[in-house]
Amino acid sequence: MTANDDYPQVILGPNAGPELTWQNHVVLDAVQASLGNIGSDVRGIAVQAGKDRVTFHIALARRTERADEDIADMLAEFEALTMGAVRGEFSVDTTVTVGDTGPQWSGYPWRRIFLAHE
Repeated sequence: MTANDDYPQVILGPNAGPELTWQNHVVLDAVQASLGNIGSDVRGIAVQAGKDRVTFHIALARRTERADEDIADMLAEFEALTMGAVRGEFSVDTTVTVGDTGPQWSGYPWRRIFLAHE
C-alpha cells in the first residue's frame, strides 16, 4: 500500500478526459481566487473554460468602482494560482453584465461558482 492508496479515488466517466480535467482545475482555482473578492453587488460568477481562453462571467446588481477592483483582484489571483501550474497558453477575460443570473445571463450555461441569495 502506498501513501496515495490512503486517499479516496475519483472515478471519472467514460467520456472524461483532458477537457473535464481542465474545467475542474479552472473551477477550483476560480473558487480560490474569488475568496474575499465577492462584494455585495455581485449576483453571480460563472467560469467558462475553453481550450485557449478562460472567461469569467460576472453578474452585478450595479457596476461600481469597488466591484471593478474586486474583479481585477480576482483575475490577478486566478492568474497567480495558475502560473507555473498549467502547461500551455491561455488568455483570461471577463464578461460583466448588470442584471440577474437567469437564463439570459451569459454565465448561465457555464460552471457557476457563486450565486447570491435573493
